[in-house]
Amino acid sequence: HGGMIDGFRAQITFLPEQKLGFALLNNLHDTRMNMAVTNTLIDMYCGLAPRDWNAFFQKVAADDEAMGAAALAARNAARKPNVPPTLPPADYAGTYVQAAYGTTTVALEKGMLVLKWSSFATPLEHWEGDTFRAKAGYFADQLVPFAVADGGVRAVRFVDQVFERKAPE
Repeated sequence: HGGMIDGFRAQITFLPEQKLGFALLNNLHDTRMNMAVTNTLIDMYCGLAPRDWNAFFQKVAADDEAMGAAALAARNAARKPNVPPTLPPADYAGTYVQAAYGTTTVALEKGMLVLKWSSFATPLEHWEGDTFRAKAGYFADQLVPFAVADGGVRAVRFVDQVFERKAPE
């Protein structure tokens, strides 16, 4: 069984009939090394013919990267940059809350929107309509859509979560 979260990956393997179990823990983001090492150990322990698992998972990673690049190119080609935002930039600024992910803020700094969440901060540039694009850092190129209704911003979608706008105090 494997699992991954930003910056960490774990792979836990049990072979009950061989009375073998091992766990690989890495502080590397989005690596497939754990699976390559796991499969190599299983091959060795079980006396199977060796296979180049590193090459196998490098191809998987390259294929995933190519699909991601194609998806990004398609997204960019479909962009309608001339669709203006519904509101002036200052109206998107505010505090937004999500129960599990906490608080994110959007501020207008030197004429540009800046999103801050946890220890991350990224300037936002207008993409199309009420959607902006993270310009820098870990979340660079992620689209950040705002939900606008009744003349105001209701929520923002970031890190695949909807953060509801907190009423000003």
